[in-house]
Amino acid sequence: MFPASEVPELPRGKGHKLFGIPTRKLQSREETLIAMTVLSAGQSLAVFSGERQMTLTSNDLKDYLGARAQRGALLPRGWRTVERIAPIA
Repeated sequence: MFPASEVPELPRGKGHKLFGIPTRKLQSREETLIAMTVLSAGQSLAVFSGERQMTLTSNDLKDYLGARAQRGALLPRGWRTVERIAPIA
């Protein structure tokens, strides 16, 4: 997680760089980007892995704060194969 204000706009209309995955890890499918969402202050996040759902409250999400383009902390064991995420009001 990182503040939206840290997202830079690339020059000459090339868009925004949101996340940097090393080319080797992307090609081997070792690391991929599954989903991305925007959360407001105090909002929770639902994480879906198979039939299971975990809710991360705003207090839980503080453990995952970081800087833009860094991979950050891992989810707990058993939750590392994320299929989708969704904000919870």
